[in-house]
Amino acid sequence: MRQSSSATRCRSSGRFFHLSWRELLRIRGALLRRTRVDDSGFRFRLHLFLRDAREIVAWIIGWDLILEYAVGNMAVAVGWSGYFVKLCGSLFG
Repeated sequence: MRQSSSATRCRSSGRFFHLSWRELLRIRGALLRRTRVDDSGFRFRLHLFLRDAREIVAWIIGWDLILEYAVGNMAVAVGWSGYFVKLCGSLFG
């Protein structure tokens, strides 16, 4: 049984795609071996960026928790003040 030409074309294009990625990775590896300092500089800059990004996220979460506790305390204070006003009204009213 003979395969259709489209199946052969699809298989050969997949092989070309695989070879092209392999060649790109080989070229990238050769460039990185030649410029090892630039690669480590990139990794260092990436590390600093990720560290700063994590600090920003932690700062946002920290302030979110502080504001959440503040709003919760205000809600409790409003509730207790209502009870206190009723108590003072019944005692001294």
